[in-house]
Amino acid sequence: MKLKWRCRRGMKELDVLLTQYLEQNYDKASKKQQQAFENLLKLSDYDLYALLILKKIDTISMDNLTQE
Repeated sequence: MKLKWRCRRGMKELDVLLTQYLEQNYDKASKKQQQAFENLLKLSDYDLYALLILKKIDTISMDNLTQE
């Protein structure tokens, strides 16, 4: 699956979080949520780490994740 490959990152922490979401929640998510996840995967490892691990939401624009 193409998305699973895109979940592989340079940091193990990100690999685990992203792959776990993909396997457990992606199929149940709405189309808008799926698109937001796909947009999330376009972020750099640094931005993903800040968002998901450090929870520094101000590092990226959340609007960009939900635009279709």
